[in-house]
Amino acid sequence: MLGDLAARVGRDIAPPPGAIHLIANPYSRVFRIEVDSGRNGLRVFLKMPRVRHDNRQRVAAALRNEFDALTFLEGRFGPGTGLGVVSPLGLYSEYHALATLEAPGASLRSELASASAWLVGRQRGQRMRELVRSCGRWLRQFHALTTQPSASFDVGELAEYCGERLDTLARRAASTSAGNAVAEIARRIELHARRLRGAECLMAGRHNDFAAHNIFVSDTGTTVLDFYMFDYGPIHYDVCSFWMDLEFMKFDPRYRSSFLSTLQSDFLAAYDGLDGQEPLFELVKGRYLVNRMLNATGRGRSRSISGIGSRLEATACKRALLRSLQGVSDGAPL
Repeated sequence: MLGDLAARVGRDIAPPPGAIHLIANPYSRVFRIEVDSGRNGLRVFLKMPRVRHDNRQRVAAALRNEFDALTFLEGRFGPGTGLGVVSPLGLYSEYHALATLEAPGASLRSELASASAWLVGRQRGQRMRELVRSCGRWLRQFHALTTQPSASFDVGELAEYCGERLDTLARRAASTSAGNAVAEIARRIELHARRLRGAECLMAGRHNDFAAHNIFVSDTGTTVLDFYMFDYGPIHYDVCSFWMDLEFMKFDPRYRSSFLSTLQSDFLAAYDGLDGQEPLFELVKGRYLVNRMLNATGRGRSRSISGIGSRLEATACKRALLRSLQGVSDGAPL
């Protein structure tokens, strides 16, 4: 890895590396490695997904896919645009590991948390709006670089995904009324999907976790990392992933919902290619809401304060789903 780093930066890297920090992650071990290289210290991130006997080939293929995607995109975004991906250093298949350079700037997640709080100055709020617009421009360019021929949206797969999770929620329902509400959501999603079967849409590369924790921002650019789940499909997923990331922050009373709504509008305007009110977008929103509701319901079993918060979050997701699908009933227009 140090040899790959030396080739990348064009100067010798004296072994051994400096401090190594393990970053908590439920899916991978991620090591932040401090590299001493004169006055300009470097940081390298080494990702090692958790490997079991039954997933070795899948992990190896996903890491290869991520490395190839990063290599391709780094060359295509080009310098001077302020848009890019984290720089890949090397793929070490025998160790199921991928090394990248540190992304410049700060995590968009931390920027959002501070700028969306109730007491934030106007100047900081304007900066946050521009950072989010930059994310919209990044995603638009990413889709342009990876565009594919238009094809039918696989609404059947999405409805099946939602149906399985709603079945689990129905079994967990604490009352008849809660079970009926879940059944009504399932019915409306299935009806919505049936009406949209065969709908054509734009296809492009998908990051599949395009959210604030995978985006680093600064005054000079926007950098995206973690392409472990990269594939191709409808453009709606990545757009909706980011939009819903902001939407879920509204469940936290520490943040201003009105400002988050402004950021959502800024993001869609900067992306400039998808109407947030169109039926397919609403259907994909349902997918994220169902998944969030399932996770919140599981956490809500605890009697702690966090458990109470999770139950409130699950209720908010249910209401949002019913509101989003309120026009979807037998005989009613979309």
